[in-house]
Amino acid sequence: MKILSTLFICSLFVLSCANPKIISVLQEESATQMSCDPSRIEIVEHQELANGDMTWTGLCLGDTYQCRKEGGVVSCSKMSSQFPN
Repeated sequence: MKILSTLFICSLFVLSCANPKIISVLQEESATQMSCDPSRIEIVEHQELANGDMTWTGLCLGDTYQCRKEGGVVSCSKMSSQFPN
């Protein structure tokens, strides 16, 4: 049973990575925080946590931002490196 649960979670993660709707939502939600047009934001990685919150890394105009959505509230902070860890 645990193997099936793990496979299901992994398949959801893979599907969410390839889903352009999720990417466009993250771009829109990041835009204000990054002071950047959504079309210029590149989401390089994202993850939905078990509690429904999300984390993602976004790039815009040479800057890298680590973003989080908790309880419907989005916050992004500029990272010191231009490349995600």
